[in-house]
Amino acid sequence: DPDVARLRMKVHMEEARYHMGKLLTSVQRKRWKSSHKILLVVLDDVKDESEIGWYQFRRGGEGDKINDIVVTSRASQINGAVVVTVPPLSSKESIRLFLNESDLPPNHRIANTTILADFLEACHHHPLTIRHAGRWLNLKRATAGNHKGTDEVLAEINESIKKCGISRLDVLYAMMHRSMSPLVNGTETKIIRLCFAAFVTVF
Repeated sequence: DPDVARLRMKVHMEEARYHMGKLLTSVQRKRWKSSHKILLVVLDDVKDESEIGWYQFRRGGEGDKINDIVVTSRASQINGAVVVTVPPLSSKESIRLFLNESDLPPNHRIANTTILADFLEACHHHPLTIRHAGRWLNLKRATAGNHKGTDEVLAEINESIKKCGISRLDVLYAMMHRSMSPLVNGTETKIIRLCFAAFVTVF
């Protein structure tokens, strides 16, 4: 029964929150010799704001709050929160990050090319996407034995992403999807994703 399952889950979460509050209070007293320092809990990429309350722990399990919460979310508004909107990277910041993650020098000629500018625009200047792209480019250059130039490898990455039919919010997922689908004898494989699925299933 779904309703019974939800009720049981709520009871378990309330118990877990209570015990976590007691544990954190004990840690505070032992580490800082004080129970008045506020801890910081970071919740990344929150989709359901109703779950945030489960991470508001109480001193001794039921006293004053023992932690503040920082939430990152794609949602434009979280009720009861002070919202700080983080803008995309500038073009210069994007180029600098990409070159650094690609293990290329800051003055590399590709920094001033149209292909890189278009690629970063396709990434919406998103830091995590650019970091992943830079590391993917570095890996592809290494596995190619330096037989391919940086422009050529970047063009391959750019083209493979376009084939995914990506949306603005899913560009990082699309890139990871492609980078985790290596070619074996010219055919795309799913071996890395299967390994991840096995890992998640086991652990």
